[in-house]
Amino acid sequence: MRVSNIDLFVVDLDGTIADTRDDIAQSVNFVLAGEGRAPMSTADVWRCVGEGVATLMTRVFGVGDGDAAWDLAVAKAEPDLRDVEAVRLRERVGKFRAHYALHLLDATKLYDGVASFLARVRFAVLTNKPEAMSRHLLDGLGVGARAETVIGGDSLATRKPHPAGLNEILARCQVAADRALFVGDSVVDVQTAIAAGVRFVGVSYGYSTRDELMGAGAMGVVDSLSEIAA
Repeated sequence: MRVSNIDLFVVDLDGTIADTRDDIAQSVNFVLAGEGRAPMSTADVWRCVGEGVATLMTRVFGVGDGDAAWDLAVAKAEPDLRDVEAVRLRERVGKFRAHYALHLLDATKLYDGVASFLARVRFAVLTNKPEAMSRHLLDGLGVGARAETVIGGDSLATRKPHPAGLNEILARCQVAADRALFVGDSVVDVQTAIAAGVRFVGVSYGYSTRDELMGAGAMGVVDSLSEIAA
């Protein structure tokens, strides 16, 4: 796929440039085991991801409403989260993050074609994963030093699909919206791009299907980042 007039590529992390599924599943199952619950398959865990750790935990344990705003509130430890389920959710988020921080590079790897793509373009990273954890992961995969900037799920007061993170990247990199391209793997990513007025290309191997991405407004879907020619 050829794209033109692109000064900056903004890329999602999990499911777009890095295959993090096995390490995320390992940490989910660590939390489950601590409560005497049966482990989940990697495929089942992957169906629960996409909007942050607390949303992942709500889906895994079936508590809360799975709203992204819930995740942000828990991450910032809002004082009004005093009900029993909120306390449990906060504890589960903490256990997951502590375990995942020690194991996030055990099996995680870049998808085929990613390293060569990132080596030839100017790029930044927009993810709902916490910023410090994202930077550690990118550094461990050997691509962190080349990223212009990284915006994580806790970097700002809002997260994807709100366009603030993408707008902040454009401002930091001094790039106009019509000169950027967002590459991601989920409908949430498409929604983020549209809200910021940025073109979007999806990848077929991540969270959402090709049809879901195209239906949400992607200009195209590729099977590898190596297919994108600028």
